[in-house]
Amino acid sequence: MPAPLQKLNRKRWLILGACGMLVSPAFVGGATVRTWADAGLDFNANASWLLCIAPIDNATSDIGSFGLINLFQPVLSTNRSINGLAFTILSTGDVSFSGAGELTIGTGGINNQSTTGVKTISTALTLAAAQSFTNNGSLTLSSPVDNCGLNLTLAGTGAKG
Repeated sequence: MPAPLQKLNRKRWLILGACGMLVSPAFVGGATVRTWADAGLDFNANASWLLCIAPIDNATSDIGSFGLINLFQPVLSTNRSINGLAFTILSTGDVSFSGAGELTIGTGGINNQSTTGVKTISTALTLAAAQSFTNNGSLTLSSPVDNCGLNLTLAGTGAKG
């Protein structure tokens, strides 16, 4: 194959690969990060998440990530298990995570990187593994946390107590 054609093919593959990175979900520590679309209330509904894919219902796969929420606060309609919850630095407003369901969290824990706005979780939480909750802002857990006898470490620059 002539050299110019090889360069063209390599360039085409690099462009296609870069485009794929823009639309594929991110991965954190082997977990897929699913991002809240602010398009509906139901945490369990695919339509509430970017790419219309809700976090998989198990404690080892997906992390539910929240950026800026303008319209729809997440409501847990039924019990759900996820690897973890994340509030990004883009999550500048108040977030109220509520509902009648119980949320079971895997090793991903809760990671609040937002330094503005109050993040309130008022649904019951159960730990599926030993983990850390990182709070770099204002995070309030207003319902019971069942640690199932597992270690829970509180970290970050925000309140820990």
